Amino acid sequence: MWSDEGEKVQYTIRNKKNSQRYYLEIISKLRVNRGTEVLLHLDKCLLESTEQRYINIVRVYDGVSAAFCEKLYPKYGAFERQLRQLILLVLTKAFGINWRNETIPTEKLNDMKRTAKGALSLSETLEQLDLAAMESYLFDKREVNYQTFFNEKLDAEVLKRKEKDELCNLIEEMRPRSLWERNFGMVGKQETWEKQILEIHQCRNKVAHSKKVSKKEYDDINKKMNKLNKDLRIAISELECKDFENVEAVDILSSFALTVGKRMREAILENYDWTKMIENINKMVQHMVVSIKESYISSFAEAAQKNAETIKEIGKSINYISTSNYMKIAAAFESAEELNEEAKQFSKSAENF
Repeated sequence: MWSDEGEKVQYTIRNKKNSQRYYLEIISKLRVNRGTEVLLHLDKCLLESTEQRYINIVRVYDGVSAAFCEKLYPKYGAFERQLRQLILLVLTKAFGINWRNETIPTEKLNDMKRTAKGALSLSETLEQLDLAAMESYLFDKREVNYQTFFNEKLDAEVLKRKEKDELCNLIEEMRPRSLWERNFGMVGKQETWEKQILEIHQCRNKVAHSKKVSKKEYDDINKKMNKLNKDLRIAISELECKDFENVEAVDILSSFALTVGKRMREAILENYDWTKMIENINKMVQHMVVSIKESYISSFAEAAQKNAETIKEIGKSINYISTSNYMKIAAAFESAEELNEEAKQFSKSAENF
């Protein structure tokens, strides 16, 4: 029927004797992109043929749409997984482990638990929501419980102590807002994200249930899915970096530094193999702090330099030490005030040794 460098499009026609039913099967052995193009052209020719007045064509299997759905389905899966990831990153930052109780109505949460038929973990809660429910969860305006609000935040005594700007902020809190408006401002405007998500929603059921998808629909949705998934990846990456670069994250890592410092001091006093230990610790800590900005490196770096020089004096019994590596360890955790004291003890122990 058609051939391109050995790759073919073939057809077969079958029927039974004296039957008015004929079966036409067109098979492409071309590359997918080229094959869909050829099959769509043949399909159009058949449907627009002048012979249509003599026959009725019923398409019982649409391989082109199947190919389109197979390409789009993984992208929808990636989108929904990343959307849940984004929501959890933002809400656990805002509410901690109470994010469910703070953002999901009690009745709705109970329904979700019943559907799950057992314990519903914090990690799997959002999996109980389909895409439509997720959109409603994020973008619908939520009414404020004015009675509770007035009792807790607009008490007469409280109002007396408030400045004008503070009162304006309280009034703003009374305005019905969506979950996105209240908590996702750092990710972007609701209008932008809502528009992108709604645009790809219409075709989702077609893809999920492998229904007919036209070439125009495929090209349009494929382009939008690629952009949306890219935007989600960027937003997630920025949130994770912001969390890691936050002072709170450095404070957490400083606890690790204190433990390491104590063990280092003990190791020297015990004549432990310092070379192997510092090498392993350096690798681990450098990996952890690779994303921390220089803004967190303060004057403590100078103290670290002095400590590094002190340690270097023990060179006769220590085969390897890197001043720059030691500075990276110390500078990453300079937010912990205790580290100054730890450095002094470390230096003193090293001198005694």
